[in-house]
Amino acid sequence: MSAPFKRGESGNQVSNIFPSTAKNTSSDLVSTFVPHGLRLQQTIQSSGSVTISLTGNWVEITKNILRKHEGFSDVAKWDENAYRGGYGTDKKLVGGRLVDATKDTTWTQQEAEETMEYEIKNDYGPKVAKQIGAENWNKLNDNQKAA
Repeated sequence: MSAPFKRGESGNQVSNIFPSTAKNTSSDLVSTFVPHGLRLQQTIQSSGSVTISLTGNWVEITKNILRKHEGFSDVAKWDENAYRGGYGTDKKLVGGRLVDATKDTTWTQQEAEETMEYEIKNDYGPKVAKQIGAENWNKLNDNQKAA
């Protein structure tokens, strides 16, 4: 499975893009913080004929990107350093909290969608906002946040 960032490196990339001494505007952010160097447009052409919709709020756009890049798996498979499934996650949302995936973990498409949305809203987004600062995060448009 491919991901917008190598596992465990997204924080390093954000730190490299926004060093503490740099002063970035929201226009700088969109030009530098784009996975795989893709340009943000209404749609992104990826992997030949695959198109990713960039309409909706940042959570929906992020979900579209992950669906296209990760694909769906209903069973956990070993990937790099953990068992992963659903839409490329090593977690599953169970009873309102994330639990680590094991070799026996399975996901329905609905469970994968719920897990993905939970992680985007409660993990990925807040991590990036903290790393770049709330003021910079709030200046970003939905496409920039999804990148």
